[in-house]
Amino acid sequence: IFSTALAPVTVSWSEHVLSRVVEMDAERAHLQQLGCALGQVLGTGTDSHIQPYIVGDAHRVMALSHSLLEDGVKVLPIRTPTVPPHTERLRFSLSAAMSPDDISLLQSSMNKIVTL
Repeated sequence: IFSTALAPVTVSWSEHVLSRVVEMDAERAHLQQLGCALGQVLGTGTDSHIQPYIVGDAHRVMALSHSLLEDGVKVLPIRTPTVPPHTERLRFSLSAAMSPDDISLLQSSMNKIVTL
């Protein structure tokens, strides 16, 4: 009736993921390069694949998110209560499937709508 064993599909999926993780050095290196480029665009000085751009105003962060989306860049706004008041931000999340052209598009879009 009750079992403490993992479901076979969970075990198979975990085995698949663990076998692939060791083969993904190129993807990790590419993602780190994209993170460095993003850090330069945002002025954060970091190479993380997830970076915030603090806006500080809920209405403005929503407007910036919508403007970026109109340019083809999807960036989620993070607002209170998820973050403290007056620290509302855009949350940039990269993936290894992206290219340097995606960072260039972001830079162009950001330059149009905000002063970094």
